[in-house]
Amino acid sequence: MPTAPAGPTREGSMTVSETPTAPDSPGTVIGIDLGGTKVLAAVVAPDGRILSRDKASSRGTSSYEELLARIADTARAAASAAGVELDSVVGVGIGVPGTVDQDAGIVRIAPNLDWRDVPVSSTLSDLLGLPVIADNDVNVAALAEHRLGTGKGLPSLLGVFIGTGIGGGLAIDGGLHRGAHQAAAEIGHMVIKAGGPRCPCGRRGCLEALGSRTAISREIARQVAAGRSSRLVKLAGGDVRNAKGGALRKAYAGGDKLTRRVVDASARYVGIGVGSLVNVVDPAIVAL
Repeated sequence: MPTAPAGPTREGSMTVSETPTAPDSPGTVIGIDLGGTKVLAAVVAPDGRILSRDKASSRGTSSYEELLARIADTARAAASAAGVELDSVVGVGIGVPGTVDQDAGIVRIAPNLDWRDVPVSSTLSDLLGLPVIADNDVNVAALAEHRLGTGKGLPSLLGVFIGTGIGGGLAIDGGLHRGAHQAAAEIGHMVIKAGGPRCPCGRRGCLEALGSRTAISREIARQVAAGRSSRLVKLAGGDVRNAKGGALRKAYAGGDKLTRRVVDASARYVGIGVGSLVNVVDPAIVAL
């Protein structure tokens, strides 16, 4: 959803030169994007330039404490790459794929991380020695897109993110509509197909269980196991269930029939979900 970098980048723990994209802030900050497969940390200058990024896997940990320690290490690496001392950073913001009690800094539930009632803000604050604000990842992305991107100047924006899971955020008049239980626009857990595949949340037929990258890979893997052929097997190194987005894109662009059939079916489910939510909230624009 956010726009691509405007300037040159260097991959890995990289330094990034970008034109300012955000209003002036009181000082340098660190932004963290936590997903079901990776964590990305970026150091942002007061004028909005991204000074550096660092990335790590969010898989392979046995507890939330272990994953939060890895996240803290990633933030430190990003700061080091930017030549920034942590004690000069004014604060940290982290977007998490789940329902977040922002006031308490607690992730109430994050199905793709198997988290429930995790004190993200206080734990990361102790690890980094900095104030930390946690929020839903798609909420903060939708707000940024509303204020700075395709929704700038418009009265409202519905943001939909499709990745390991599917999330949504609704920004109105420069702020977020969170809902009574901090779960507004959770499009991924709208039931689209009664009795459909089981979702990580425990229900069946949620949009996330039908239209996410995880759902696409799982369905292709199921059909491959049943005897159908697919180029994705080779592109994913034999591990179709955990195929990354790049492998899926190559298989689809290369005309792989099974991949195209499954992706197209998933896209239809996404269209049903987004269209239904548009009819309810009537946003000025939808950002995918």
